[in-house]
Amino acid sequence: MYVRPTARRAGIAHRLVDAVLDHACQYVELIELAVVSENEAALRLYAGLGFVEYGREKNGLKDSGRYYDCVLMSKPLMRSRSSIRPAGPADAAWIAGFLRDRWNATTIVVHGEVIEAASLPALVAEDRRGLATYRRLDRNAELVTLDADPTGVGTGAALIEALVARLRSDGCERLWLTTTNDKLSALRFYLRRDFRLIQVRLGAVDDARRLKPSIPTVGEYGIPIRDELDLCRVLDTRSRELFLPSWPLPASMWDSRVLKPPRLGDQDR
Repeated sequence: MYVRPTARRAGIAHRLVDAVLDHACQYVELIELAVVSENEAALRLYAGLGFVEYGREKNGLKDSGRYYDCVLMSKPLMRSRSSIRPAGPADAAWIAGFLRDRWNATTIVVHGEVIEAASLPALVAEDRRGLATYRRLDRNAELVTLDADPTGVGTGAALIEALVARLRSDGCERLWLTTTNDKLSALRFYLRRDFRLIQVRLGAVDDARRLKPSIPTVGEYGIPIRDELDLCRVLDTRSRELFLPSWPLPASMWDSRVLKPPRLGDQDR
């Protein structure tokens, strides 16, 4: 991997490796790499992305007559939906503990509702490395929580695709989810997987905090957490209409339950 000197310190290397991992988890189970032992920036980058050193190669690289030692690193990936299973009664205690670790509670406050996530249908990743909780909403479904530990090995992607396959087989037409304005990594993750941003509810997290005061005020990258974002993935290939979700909507923005752009006033032209 190479990034031009003039383009460094802009997060490009991180995004490149992230894209490789995202693609590779569909096909392979392990990624290995070698990095010059003196390249401390690269070592920090790969370690931060979950790569672990498993050995060193003495004089592994020769450049301009000089030898360099190489650090050998690897990262396991999760690639198969067959590693995903429905949660059962034996998972109940683990699910409750996992949700508390990740969300500080088993209840999720979102779009004005208090949802007991521990009581919802769920999918569990192999070795309990991840969890997806969801619920049906008539012909639609809502992904309530999605978590993986460790992250970055394809567990989240495997859970999403397993859930999509399950919902499609049950005749579900759309999969909804809600995230917050600070979750830039989550937004990128979902948009890559055929979800589309449908609406932004300004100040919705400020309202949710009244019901659940433990919701943080500052999130990823130091961004204040204030707004909710609704995303949708259409599962029924016969229809590409993006209906609005079943939870309450700001009536001033929409003409019906089918998504329509707001009419532009003269001041917006």
